[in-house]
Amino acid sequence: MALLLQNLHLHQSELETQNEALRRSQAVLKKSCDRYRLLYELAPVGYLTLTDTGRIVDINLAAAAILNDDRARLLHSHFTHFVAFRDQERWQNHLLHAFRHGDKHSCELSLQRLDGSFCDAHLDLQLTANDDEDLLLQVVLTDVTARKRAEDDLRKLSLAVAQSPVSIVITDRAGCIEYVNPAFSLVSGYSAAEAIGQNPRVLQSGRTPQETYVELWATLVAGNVWRGEFINRRKDGTDYYEAASISPLRQPDGSLTHYVAVKEDITELRYAMAELRVSEDRLRLAKTAAGLGVFDWDLASGKGDWDALMRELHGIGPDEPITYPSFIEGVHPDDRAAAQATMDEAFDPDGSGEYSGEYRVVRRFDSSVRHLAANGQVFFDSGRAARFIGTCRDISAQKQLEREMQGRRSEMQLLINQQVAAHTAAAIAHELNQPLVSVSAYSEAALRMLRNGIKRPDKLAHALEGAMEQAQRAGRTLHELLDFLHKGDAAFELLDVSDVVREALAMVVEGGYSRFRPLLELEPELPPVQANRLQLRKILENLLHNGIEAMCSAGVPMAVITVTVRATPGRDKVQVTVRDSGPGLDPQVMGRIFEPFFTTKSAGIGLGLVISRALVEAHGGQLWADPEGPGGAFHFTLPFAV
Repeated sequence: MALLLQNLHLHQSELETQNEALRRSQAVLKKSCDRYRLLYELAPVGYLTLTDTGRIVDINLAAAAILNDDRARLLHSHFTHFVAFRDQERWQNHLLHAFRHGDKHSCELSLQRLDGSFCDAHLDLQLTANDDEDLLLQVVLTDVTARKRAEDDLRKLSLAVAQSPVSIVITDRAGCIEYVNPAFSLVSGYSAAEAIGQNPRVLQSGRTPQETYVELWATLVAGNVWRGEFINRRKDGTDYYEAASISPLRQPDGSLTHYVAVKEDITELRYAMAELRVSEDRLRLAKTAAGLGVFDWDLASGKGDWDALMRELHGIGPDEPITYPSFIEGVHPDDRAAAQATMDEAFDPDGSGEYSGEYRVVRRFDSSVRHLAANGQVFFDSGRAARFIGTCRDISAQKQLEREMQGRRSEMQLLINQQVAAHTAAAIAHELNQPLVSVSAYSEAALRMLRNGIKRPDKLAHALEGAMEQAQRAGRTLHELLDFLHKGDAAFELLDVSDVVREALAMVVEGGYSRFRPLLELEPELPPVQANRLQLRKILENLLHNGIEAMCSAGVPMAVITVTVRATPGRDKVQVTVRDSGPGLDPQVMGRIFEPFFTTKSAGIGLGLVISRALVEAHGGQLWADPEGPGGAFHFTLPFAV
């Protein structure tokens, strides 16, 4: 019995020892589990445990932070809800594969958080079983958004370098080439395999000044960026120009490890610049020889950029700003309205934008008057005139010469008209002198018989018959003379009246009459007329000359002549109207303007309108003056050719 109690006591001691060891082991295990749990909770990567349906049964703090939600809400929610729509199908395939095959594998997904933001995540998947032998999926979740962005940036940078149109070369500190992009091979002719390991000296042509390389290395050694140009040589032996920018490449610790060269082939640009300089020199010489000033207007701001000659022509100082008000202020007061009208026409977006005009300027330097001719082009932006560029030249000497020539032409024409009139009168006088003398003698004899009494009626009858015969002879002689003078008339032809109007205007301008602005109102597609071109043009020139001279005499500041060509209401004739912007016709003069030798001009014989009316009537038309309306106006009609 005592032995049994002793054994029981011994066994109890062993059990107590075992229990103590078990308690110590449990404490150690609990401490280990707490440490593991703490490590699990505070791990820098996310951990999740998922069921086969994707329901979250466990999740650590890092995973909850990646999903940007509270862990308590995440438990028992479905991980699938956080997978971006575009990756839903791929995630379902990975989940099914993990539970079917049980092998460890990985995937990358785009996750969308509850706040709508996205992140890129890497998932390591491992199938395990719990104490109840239920299969669960252990997921290690890593946020790789920053890495993916860095990879994308690196990929973009790599593509940019590879696809760059300029050559990129990277060398080590010793100048040994480590990388070239495709553009380098395209320009130099050396492939990447041929270039890598070489020194950039392989490209030297010997034409680049040695000072360039000295400056290059001095700049790089100082840690600065060098920019300059090389004359290099391709693999095929041809030379080319390169603009280069070479930079030292330093690591984060500041150590210099590489050099990066960015180079561009500027051969064509150099040749183009050389040609441009030659062209500019030629243009400068031509501009100087032609006496052309150049202007460039920014119409949005109203400011102009003029060269030195343009400023000299207008009398504006070299430092004085050019504005539209300052320009228009320098235009002669009598020409401002016409100059503005011509510019408005060029600025019309519905037009061609071409500008051509003449105007006088009063130079500020000496108040002298210069006559200028300008040509230019207006450029439009969104339907508005934006820029106006062109040239201007001094035509004062030309205008003076034209005035002198016009004066001489007028004097010559007057002399010719006087000579024609004198010769015509002499011819008429010569042919009519004898019959008129006979008429006078017979009449004198008859008058003497009547005064002395009629003693011989037969002699009186003879005297009167003689006077009558001589008068009839004079009439026949006059008609024969007129018929003779008309024998040289040119033949008629089918003419477009609008074309003849343009010809007459050109002849008037060429003749020195350029101080007016013509406006044409021409009805299109009118039938032709049967007329003599020279005579019809002469009619128009006479009417244009009269209008211009009337405006000049009246000092009209904006001389305008409007020529209208249209069909009459009956559509059987064409009516031409020449109207000027002068003071109009004096009522006292109106009744006599078609009288031979009547004129209001200081130089003229008064036959222009008489001849013009005779020529119009010879063509079957009529010519008349119009006292109504502004200015002076003349109309004439011609029948359409049948």
